Amino acid sequence: MSKHYSRAISNIDDQIAGLGLVGDQRTAAVIDLNGSILWYCPGRFDRPSLFGRLLDQAAGSWHLIAERARPLRRRYIDESGILETALRVDGHEWTVTDFMEIADGAPKGALCRRFGHAPAEIRIEIQPRPNYNRDSVRFHRSGGAVVINDEWHLCASHPLHVADGTISFSLPTGEDGWAVLTDTRPASLSTACIDAWLDATLARWKELSDTGGYRGPYRREVLESLRALRLLHHRATGGIIAAATSSLPETIGGSANWDYRYVWLRDASMIVSALVRAGVSLNEGERYLDFICSSLGSSPRYPLAVLTTLDHERAPDTTTLPLSGYQCSAPVRAGNSARDQIQLDGYANVLLSAKLVYERRQDRPHWKTIARIADFLVTHWTEPDHGIWEEPVTRH
Repeated sequence: MSKHYSRAISNIDDQIAGLGLVGDQRTAAVIDLNGSILWYCPGRFDRPSLFGRLLDQAAGSWHLIAERARPLRRRYIDESGILETALRVDGHEWTVTDFMEIADGAPKGALCRRFGHAPAEIRIEIQPRPNYNRDSVRFHRSGGAVVINDEWHLCASHPLHVADGTISFSLPTGEDGWAVLTDTRPASLSTACIDAWLDATLARWKELSDTGGYRGPYRREVLESLRALRLLHHRATGGIIAAATSSLPETIGGSANWDYRYVWLRDASMIVSALVRAGVSLNEGERYLDFICSSLGSSPRYPLAVLTTLDHERAPDTTTLPLSGYQCSAPVRAGNSARDQIQLDGYANVLLSAKLVYERRQDRPHWKTIARIADFLVTHWTEPDHGIWEEPVTRH
């Protein structure tokens, strides 16, 4: 294997808009145009990262090394959350298919990568850096897997090598392959097994997209938005987070970098309203409304906290992480200090979304909670608040 690999495809893409997302409705992985995984928080969206290179070059990644490799194109397969990245390697096309299994049958938290036939030798490097790169990384072998910090299991189609905090393997010319990172110890894996998970995941996404039913203007854009929402949906609780990542900057070099891996009253309510108005799925909209109203009592001062965790609890306060930030845009934050703010429009949006749901039902679920929010607004609507941009001071 040549010692003179081009590292171009492991560099961070300068455009945030070029990032792709795969997920299992528990958590998600962020992938750049070169097929590198730059952000991944095992277990749940708001847990500490295992791969955090999106926010710091030293915070871990899963990247691909090949001679003369360049991005070619990328797409989601049909209306699914399965991401296919095509690279030009040594003058030939090579595809990488990334997905997280959302059907039954795979190990918990299976982050799967399926590699097409390699036109030239490919080196794949996994550099985990647990807990936002605050914990040291340890490896041991268990059967054919490499276990990371006694928590995560990495398996691959080709022999795994461990050295200097990196797990690697090579995909020889003309061969295809796969790799899987799981939260639990997997059973014996094979190419047929991974392909079966891929088929099952595609079928499950088809079931989800079939609940669409939208036939109005901008149908493609609406369906793409629905995919994004479903990738940010937490299946166990029904919450939908505002973003899969933390601390991407408003402007490069700026300090307005916030952790949005929480459920906002405003965002979730507007999503309910949009889904119901578009006729996409009343059940889907109701599930998000269930989450909102189940967060009653999450604030010590108001009916509901303006943002909550996926456990319906008030979000943790802000802490600063020892990461350099996206293109050195610091600070990097976990938690969100807006948790104690009063944002009256958020409560108003809850009422608007409930109205739309009630118009399409014979009953009024969560009526006591909705009435309590309405009573709160009747009493407080003339008072200053922090506004939709979460200003540090209150104003009318």
